[in-house]
Parts: sequence; C-alpha cells; structure tokens
Amino acid sequence: MEIRELMTKDPACCSPSDSVKEAASLMASNDCGQIPVTNAEGELVGVITDRDIACRCVAEGKSAETLVEDIMSSSPITVTTDASVAEC
Repeated sequence: MEIRELMTKDPACCSPSDSVKEAASLMASNDCGQIPVTNAEGELVGVITDRDIACRCVAEGKSAETLVEDIMSSSPITVTTDASVAEC
C-alpha cells in the first residue's frame, strides 16, 4: 500500500476575531471543511469546521458576522509531523 502525505504544509488560517463569513469563504476557496484558527503569534488556538458553522451558527440563528471565536472548537490536541499513527 502506498502511503502519501495528506496534510497541507501551509494551510489557510483565520483568526478568532474573523467573521464566520470570512472563515466560510476560506473554506470555499480552499475546497476544505476545516480552517485552523491562530492567534496573533501564529499559535494554533482552535479550528473552525463547516459543522461548527452549521450547528453553532446557522442552526442557532446567529449572523454570518458572528466571530470565529464564538463558535470554533478550541483546545486542539496536536502532534508533530514525525508522530507515528499509534501516537496519533
């Protein structure tokens, strides 16, 4: 079986203060359903997914101008690029 790299090395990111509309636009232009959320120092603070948008924004009647930080999934667990599948 061939193993290939599935992760993007330089993903599109948004900040907690971006709007949900901006995050959704990034998802559309990058053909993905998840965008990493980084702080001003470039540190990962969470992710926003198309499901976050559907369930925590649209389903609750919130505006497209809602801030990413209000609906994102926070406290991500990360691994290094050399982590084994077992470690993941």
